[in-house]
Amino acid sequence: MKKCLCIAVFLIFAGTSHSFGEPFNRIGQGIRNQGMGNVGIALSHDENALQYNPAGLIGVDNFFVSLGLLGEVSDDAINLTSELQELSDSSTADTLEIALGKKLRLRFLINANILIPADGFVFGISALGEVQFGFAFENPVLPEISFYTQADQVQTYGLAFPIGRGGLVIGVAMRMVQRLSLYPPVEISLDNLITAGSDTGDLTDQYSGAGTIANGQGYDIGIHWRVEGDWSMTIGAVAQNLGSMTFAGAAYPKAVPTEYSVGFSFQPGNDYFRLLYAFDLRDLTMEGTSDRDLTKRIHTGIEFGILPIDSGTSFLAFRSGYNQGYFSYGFEINPFVFARFITIQVAAYGEETGETAGSGKEARRSFQLSFAF
Repeated sequence: MKKCLCIAVFLIFAGTSHSFGEPFNRIGQGIRNQGMGNVGIALSHDENALQYNPAGLIGVDNFFVSLGLLGEVSDDAINLTSELQELSDSSTADTLEIALGKKLRLRFLINANILIPADGFVFGISALGEVQFGFAFENPVLPEISFYTQADQVQTYGLAFPIGRGGLVIGVAMRMVQRLSLYPPVEISLDNLITAGSDTGDLTDQYSGAGTIANGQGYDIGIHWRVEGDWSMTIGAVAQNLGSMTFAGAAYPKAVPTEYSVGFSFQPGNDYFRLLYAFDLRDLTMEGTSDRDLTKRIHTGIEFGILPIDSGTSFLAFRSGYNQGYFSYGFEINPFVFARFITIQVAAYGEETGETAGSGKEARRSFQLSFAF
C-alpha cells in the first residue's frame, strides 16, 4: 500500500512540474452549462457567453464584477480512492488490478469577469486560469501509466450589440491564450516506477525541459436572433477561433481549428419561476477530428429557476440535460435570495473521449463557488 501511495505522489508532482499533452478546444466551460448538457450557443446570458457565443452578452441585465472558483474530479478518481482505502494489506498486483482502465482527472479553474451593459451594447471581459491534470493505468500485459497536465491563462474581450430594432444581435470576441504544455505525452512503465522506489530523480530529469509555453490568439463571431412572444425564443450561431487558433513560438500544441455551432433556446416563465430549454449542435464541420459521429455533437438541456435574480441566476435552480448522449444534472443556490452575491453550484456530467458515442464515457463532478458585486 505504501508503494502504491509513493507512485501516486510521484505522478502528481511529476505531472504538475511539466504541463500537458493534447490541447483542449473548449476552454473555461461553465458549470451552469455543464449541468444543462453543456448547451450555450443560444443560451448564455451571463459571463459564460464569452466562452460559448459572445452574442449572448446582450441578455446581461446589470453591471457586475464576479470571481469564480471551480474544482472538478472524475468519477474514476473518486472510485479509485475509495477502493484503495478499503485495501488493508495488498500487493502491487492487487492495486494494479483495481487501477487498470481507470482515468483520473482533476480540473481547477479561477476566473474574474466584468460585464458592462450600456446604451445599445454590452461589453464583457474575462480573465481565467485553468489547470487540468490526469493519468491512467493502461495495458494489463505490460502495465504502464500515462499522464498529462495542461495549464491555460486566458484573457477574453467580448462585445454584443443589436442590429436594427434589436431582433438580431451580433457578438464578437477576442481570446488570448498562454498555454503551458508537455510534449510528447508522458508514458512510464510500472516496472520503472517500482525500480525507482523513492529516488525519482532520474525519472524527473528524463522529462525536464519538455514543457513548452506557447501563445495563441483566436476570434469568435456569433449571432442571436431573438423572437419575442409568449415564449421568448432565441436562435444562435457562432464561429469560434476564426481562421484557426495557432500557437506562436512552439511547434506544439497544434493549431485549434475553427468550430461552427448552432443552437436554439426558449423560455416560458413569469416573475417567480423560469424555465429554460436549449439545444445545441456543435462542431458542424468536424474539422481537425478523426471521428464523424454526429451524436457526439448533440447537447440538450433544461433549467428550472425559482425566484430569478437576473438573466443568469436564480435563488434556486435545478438543471438537467444530455451531453453527447450522456445524462447531466446540476444545482444552484444563492443564499442572499434577491441579490447575486454568493452563488454555489454543482454539476455532474459525462463527456465522450472515444471515437464514437458510447465508446469512452468519462464521468465528472464539478463544484463552483462564485462571488459577484
